[in-house]
Amino acid sequence: MLDKPFVVGMDDRVDYQYDSVRQQLGGMGGVPPYTFSAVNLHAGTSINPATGLISGVVRSTGTRVVTVNIRDSIGQTGSATFTWRVIRDACPRC
Repeated sequence: MLDKPFVVGMDDRVDYQYDSVRQQLGGMGGVPPYTFSAVNLHAGTSINPATGLISGVVRSTGTRVVTVNIRDSIGQTGSATFTWRVIRDACPRC
């Protein structure tokens, strides 16, 4: 039996509202290629299902626990979470 896939490259992070963000995730285990999805991302951000890149301009504030799901080419799945805190900058464009 093959190992199930798992997500790599996830770290808790802190950003400011309206920051442009890029966080590259990857996969290991299972049978590549992988497909990625995410739940509870901040508004203005998304994940590329083929590459695992989370990117965009953060539009919301607060702390979220984001779940990233990975699926390999034979349908095995895995998931992981990270905490993402976004702070409202008192003067975002000073």
